[in-house]
Amino acid sequence: MTAFPRAEADRVLRAALAEDVGPGDVTTLATVPEGTRARARLVAKEPLVLAGLPGFFRTFELLGGEVVWTPRFRDG
Repeated sequence: MTAFPRAEADRVLRAALAEDVGPGDVTTLATVPEGTRARARLVAKEPLVLAGLPGFFRTFELLGGEVVWTPRFRDG
């Protein structure tokens, strides 16, 4: 399988972010202090094929966020 070119992936991700996030969520901007850090876990309730992790993490990089990933499973 050929890797998706990073420049093209970034273009698609930026377009999706512009559409979905735009200038930001008004409620979040009003209630969550800038610089707030969060923690998340991805949890599957049923068996699945894990796919799309590189794009998932690249999205946070494009938003300026830091993603620390402790892999327990592999993509694909």
